[in-house]
Amino acid sequence: MLPSISSPNSTLPTLGDPSDLTTSAERRLGDRIIRELYRDPDYVDDPVVADYVQGIWHPLLAAAKARGELSAELD
Repeated sequence: MLPSISSPNSTLPTLGDPSDLTTSAERRLGDRIIRELYRDPDYVDDPVVADYVQGIWHPLLAAAKARGELSAELD
């Protein structure tokens, strides 16, 4: 018989407190990741995937600009 999912003897790892990463720290981390990805334009060499990503990225970029939420280095 399988153990119950709500078993009190569960040994799942602790992943940290959600408050450990502030909203601004999360934003800086995301900005850093994006800068690293866009530093190398050949990172995505599949044209279908590249078109898909650009199709998602451009509307998000336009919305961020319209809301004034774009960091200076990405504007």
